Amino acid sequence: MCGRYTLKTPAPQLVEIFDVADPLQLSPRFNIAPTQLVLCVLTDGDADGPERHRYFANLRWGLIPSWSRTDSGAARMIKARSETIAEKPAFRSAFRQRRCLIPADGFFEWEKRSDGSRQPWYLQLQDQSVFAMAGIWEIWHPHRSDSMSANRSGAALSSHTVASDLLLRPQDSAPPAAHSTAGTNPFVWSCAVLTTTANSDVEALHQRMPVILPVELWDTWLNPDSDAGRLLEVLQPLPAGSLFRHRVTRAMGTPSFTGPECVQPLPEQTAAPRSETTSSTAIETANKDPARGSRGRRRGHHPDARQRSLFDD
Repeated sequence: MCGRYTLKTPAPQLVEIFDVADPLQLSPRFNIAPTQLVLCVLTDGDADGPERHRYFANLRWGLIPSWSRTDSGAARMIKARSETIAEKPAFRSAFRQRRCLIPADGFFEWEKRSDGSRQPWYLQLQDQSVFAMAGIWEIWHPHRSDSMSANRSGAALSSHTVASDLLLRPQDSAPPAAHSTAGTNPFVWSCAVLTTTANSDVEALHQRMPVILPVELWDTWLNPDSDAGRLLEVLQPLPAGSLFRHRVTRAMGTPSFTGPECVQPLPEQTAAPRSETTSSTAIETANKDPARGSRGRRRGHHPDARQRSLFDD
């Protein structure tokens, strides 16, 4: 399962766009993959206080419910369907109380070919600007999951609640700072991207797409006191024509392939995805992109046969 997106926008712009006071040290990322640490925007402050503040944090991409006994299923829980998020035990508590923004400036989707291969396409907003995917987050402790079992019913859980329940100081359960990559914190902060029905820009490639929130809804989404019913109403696809796309190298299907070549357009671009009736000769020609070369393969086995979409359900 290879869900991928990018975040190559310079750090100073991210600080300004997301109105976060934190200093941010961030390198461009051209191939963000599941289970990696990803940049998220969260809020802090007392629920009854007059003001909340946004901050950046690194969360593991792949949600681990607080009541889960292991983290083994995290790689499969990188996304959550918006239509059922208020009902699914793994997601409903986080949806009600623990929402985040996941900054991105593009995402990848795979076109299914008639020969069994999958051709990746890179999708961006028309102005190539950064956007915010709707996300949810959780806090998990490998040795304390039993004490969280009550939250399967959807009980509210915050970072302060976790610290209190486990008799730990709040700072002990804090998420990793956006500039850090490792530490001794026993808590695992994880997240998932919400998905919705694909608009016409994406549907030729896949039936699902990420929920991309307009700027005017960011505060509402981040506020844990927002009405859940109202939030469900805003989890909609972008209007048609909001995105454009181009084919990219199939080498980016490997998570370790992380350079800017991941997003470079392939030569001889087509205006739309090739249909499944495209001739085998044309497919072979298109697949010989510069980053991969023209290596042979075993009969009946395509190197991309197991490639899956970020939004496969």
